[in-house]
Amino acid sequence: MIMRLSRRMTTMVLALLLSVIGADVCAQEVVDSVWVDSVEVDSVALAEEFKSDYDSEEDKARMDSLIQARYVIVSMNGKYGIYDRDKNDSVTAVDMDYIEYSHYFQPEDGMCFCYFYYEKGLQCGKIGINMNDNTKMEAFADNPRLVGKVEDFPAIDSLISAQSYDLLSECMAAIDGIKGQVAVIDARTGDVLAWGALENVEGDIVYAPLLKRLCSSETYMPFVAADCLAQSKTSLEDSVDTGQGILLLNDSVRISDHNWRRGGYGMLTYRQALLNKSRIGMYHAMMTLPDGMDYWKYATDQTKNTNALELATVFNNIFHLDSVNVSAERRGNIRAIAIGMFKEGGIQHKRAPKDLELGGVYNVADDGTEQTFTFVGCFPANKPKYAVSMVVQRKHKLPASPAMVSDKANELIEWLNKK
Repeated sequence: MIMRLSRRMTTMVLALLLSVIGADVCAQEVVDSVWVDSVEVDSVALAEEFKSDYDSEEDKARMDSLIQARYVIVSMNGKYGIYDRDKNDSVTAVDMDYIEYSHYFQPEDGMCFCYFYYEKGLQCGKIGINMNDNTKMEAFADNPRLVGKVEDFPAIDSLISAQSYDLLSECMAAIDGIKGQVAVIDARTGDVLAWGALENVEGDIVYAPLLKRLCSSETYMPFVAADCLAQSKTSLEDSVDTGQGILLLNDSVRISDHNWRRGGYGMLTYRQALLNKSRIGMYHAMMTLPDGMDYWKYATDQTKNTNALELATVFNNIFHLDSVNVSAERRGNIRAIAIGMFKEGGIQHKRAPKDLELGGVYNVADDGTEQTFTFVGCFPANKPKYAVSMVVQRKHKLPASPAMVSDKANELIEWLNKK
């Protein structure tokens, strides 16, 4: 009996390993339905095109028919699970974010396995189901679409990483941060020197997964506006009327400047509007292009679609790297606004580091539930050595300003500049 169990377990482990190595996955068709035998669900997906190794076309047809008739993917409230119609058995809980059929495997001892690829939370993996008794084995790891790995970046600098982690931790502790990231790249080569993440777990700030979708790209809004002006051949010195700080686009859409309670900015040049982060001015700048509304929708999208490393990398590319296909006019506008933000006349001039010219931007996004403080910048501005980004999230509360992260961001910038 012990020997038999050992062989069976060996076969299942081998089958699971074979399922993970180089196995293709395929799409499934969603079939409208609300019941699968006695299980109530929202919909059912049947496996259709199986990519598997078969001895013959007849064998393939037989297995295709068997699996299609037996195993279905059920969904409820946006979650998915696997159900065995033959045994009237829920093979898995209906708690996965995505499932699709992968392939079928039959070892020499007669056991049969079918495999499903799944995603759940930050992880993804394979579920191998023994078709004889529905016992399961799983292999899973962090989902590479959602979670990054420091091991992918051979140029990581341990000293820079340690300093970055320390300052991020101090910043989070000071403002009750719940999640945070920091990234440092070599502005000349693009090499990643540091990328770290922390989170607050019951009052302790601990290492966290490197989420690829931590924050929105709204931080780039002034640079999108500056780029639109360059593309439309509109001068930064042309005038724009921001009114009293409130612009009604229609009955349901209102654009407000941060100083609308004080009567707004009134008439400005585009340069002044962008340097003061007037949302109305930035809107009008984008509207100088025929497809300006598309730019506006992109620039104001609050979807969490990026992270500290991407923020630093993209900004470094558009700010100064000649390898990026950005015209001199477009890069000139972006640099003028990024550097001007931290000079007299720029809204962030009080956030400038000591004795160092910086190009970049701070942003505070607030959806009423969560606040995200973001910084991205390159320095020295005339010949950048580093690009840095810091992102800290906390629950909504007032006051909220860039000053809450700028002290620690500047400590990191000034420390790096002395290296």
